[in-house]
Amino acid sequence: MGIQRRGIAMFAAAAAMVGVGSGTASAAEVDHWPIVCSANTGCPDWAKGGAVVWGNRTAEVSGSVRDSSKSQYEWVTVYFDAFAGSTKIDSTSRTANNEERPFRFFIGDPNLVGGIDRVRIQVCGHFPATWPFEECGPQYNVWRGEWT
Repeated sequence: MGIQRRGIAMFAAAAAMVGVGSGTASAAEVDHWPIVCSANTGCPDWAKGGAVVWGNRTAEVSGSVRDSSKSQYEWVTVYFDAFAGSTKIDSTSRTANNEERPFRFFIGDPNLVGGIDRVRIQVCGHFPATWPFEECGPQYNVWRGEWT
């Protein structure tokens, strides 16, 4: 483990000890996910990226989603799916409407033996006044044990 990775792991461990880590997540591994956006619109900073802190059975996901449109009828949603192998265990989403919305939450099943090993992230812009109504970027997978 390189010095930078050790530093990240130590920072995450310290943060978990301060109280962010209530639940089953520990700070053994931290994987960062990049800015994720729709390929067709250029990348208007819809999701600014974030981190996945892997626990024994769940993971803590943090980051932010941004909607920079001026219309109240357009919004941006980032979707998260947790998997154990090829089985979907848990799903959630966060939406921003004319704002930047930070988030931090746990995903997975604290009772699942072996826990989750992948978090899939996808960002979609919703434009009900135009065609197509929804425009999604590519799916991005964060795997347990793989540094990004």
